[in-house]
Amino acid sequence: MDKFEKFRLLLNKLKIVGVIFWSRFGLIPEYKNEVHTVVGKGLQLPEISEPTDQDVDKYHALFVEGLKEVYNNYKAKYADNKDLKIY
Repeated sequence: MDKFEKFRLLLNKLKIVGVIFWSRFGLIPEYKNEVHTVVGKGLQLPEISEPTDQDVDKYHALFVEGLKEVYNNYKAKYADNKDLKIY
């Protein structure tokens, strides 16, 4: 585990979202681009010491559904009603 990951996990324990912006100017977002942050409902996940592929798929699907919900709730305001594409 690298230092950034440890720091991010510490922020998570403090219930702070760790976000890093990267642009051609380094870590500062370009002034001409607007940055909007929205937060969805949190997921309560069980601690599974040895998760199966099915466990991972199940909780990943819950995450993706939550992501879609947040996107659909705010796309008219921030995304010009574009459809969400998840690859």
